[in-house]
Amino acid sequence: MVDTEGTTPEGKESGAFRKYAWIRIFVGVIIIGVMLWVAGMLLGYFEKPGSIRLARESHTGAEPESHGRAVESSEQAPKDDHTTPDPDKAASSTADHGQNASEHAETDHGKIEAPHDQPAATGHDEPAHVSVGVTHDTEVAAEHGSPVADSHAAAGGHGTAERFAGQPQGVAFVSAVIEPLHYELNDRFWGWRPNDVVKLGDNVINFQLGVLEVTRRAAIQLNDRISRTSTTAKLESELENAMNWFMVKPDQYWFPSPETKYVDSLEELEIYKERLKTGDANFFARTDNLIPLLASFVDHLGSSDENLVKMEEKTGEPVPFYRADDYFFYAKGVASAMHPILEAIMIDFNTVLVNRDGTELLHHAIESLDRARHIHPWVITDADLSGILANHRANMAAPISHAMVYLYTLMKTLET
Repeated sequence: MVDTEGTTPEGKESGAFRKYAWIRIFVGVIIIGVMLWVAGMLLGYFEKPGSIRLARESHTGAEPESHGRAVESSEQAPKDDHTTPDPDKAASSTADHGQNASEHAETDHGKIEAPHDQPAATGHDEPAHVSVGVTHDTEVAAEHGSPVADSHAAAGGHGTAERFAGQPQGVAFVSAVIEPLHYELNDRFWGWRPNDVVKLGDNVINFQLGVLEVTRRAAIQLNDRISRTSTTAKLESELENAMNWFMVKPDQYWFPSPETKYVDSLEELEIYKERLKTGDANFFARTDNLIPLLASFVDHLGSSDENLVKMEEKTGEPVPFYRADDYFFYAKGVASAMHPILEAIMIDFNTVLVNRDGTELLHHAIESLDRARHIHPWVITDADLSGILANHRANMAAPISHAMVYLYTLMKTLET
């Protein structure tokens, strides 16, 4: 039988079924996509940061008594930016603790070499070099116990000084270059993600890209300048290999895979670090070597800051909501990798910084990056600046731009 509109009952039933099926298939695909996205977010959020484990390992074997003296010294340090101790206060402190004359001299010497506005003299728990590769730092904050402890860690804790005590110049710097990317490759759950066929958690992907770019820039300066006496000096083969292999595209699948070449690069840097310890390699902590490194960092912070504050893309379209978290986590990766390198600079370039009165500026840059790497919202929102919801790009832009300004001012100070 055919109805008045020329459609058979069977045709009506078939059309209704197709409509019924397509609606449910469409909704099912959306639900599966949302579930995969939520799973990726949770995997990136709840993974255990390696900084806590490394921090505990770095304190193994430290003597409680020396730990206490380091804390007392940092607490008694003056609040202003003097880089030399007050003899009267030093003598008073020595008398209060019943230390002999030799201990007094040793304490005074330590204060002169590592004033309170440098990494070796402040801090609470976390070594500078291990504060890397963390996308969500709730557990780090819990380890310290308070925001005050986190701010102390920004300037470099006594654990950093203990770890590199007696080490040749350059060991702290090379270690700081190695460890952020090492964590992303070997210790992070799911490992290196930018070249995965199935990409889980684009936040972690952008974070890792930020870490990689800072590592590349440090490796270039280490190879081209810091390890050489002049432009005519021979290049170190390990550093040259590391620099070249870091340039492999991060999203390349194979031939070669980026994970393989990045691991090889870190192994080359380890070889160079061991040669520094044996005296077979050079590390020249000079002003003319530090300035280009700072300039490279300033340029990269400026690029990250622009992505955080811009309202439109190059096409003229407003920044889409799905790109806001990409810019946020990329900048956070930059801050997390650059932070320990700046702390290592405070150690290995200490003489240069003290002679040019640059310790305070570098200290503020380190603090700014520490604030940036500890911003960890559950959900990234890109709301209007006058709205009731947060604009997390703007929140990240503030410490990033502060770090950029302090490093630029330090660079100009060193040039004078």
